[in-house]
Amino acid sequence: MVIATLSQLAVPRLVRNILDGITHGVLAANLLEKLPSIPAGTLPMELPKILAFADLPTDWTKAQLLERLTADKLAAPTAVLIAGALIVLFASMRGLFAFLQAYWAERNSQTVAFEIRNELFDKIQRLSFS
Repeated sequence: MVIATLSQLAVPRLVRNILDGITHGVLAANLLEKLPSIPAGTLPMELPKILAFADLPTDWTKAQLLERLTADKLAAPTAVLIAGALIVLFASMRGLFAFLQAYWAERNSQTVAFEIRNELFDKIQRLSFS
């Protein structure tokens, strides 16, 4: 029951990871494409703005930015695939636990009903006819 609840709570976090992976990958690809077209003379003034837009520390150098953007661009598909696989795994676990919960509830209720019927039958068998 606890595992089923936790797996239900993990899915929104995984969806967030997928969306973050996609947006970071697209942002990194676009910045890597546009960065060479910025004139070298204006780059020192524009770099802090670019870093702030990308939610990165504003004291980074161009080399650090390029390294991070390249890593984000390359890691995005992997992050999306891992999060997607985990969503499928958690959905399977939720289905399995939902089935087991329904199965055990039905089995327990049938067992209780069977025992009540047997006790009632035994009591009726011991009663006298008068």
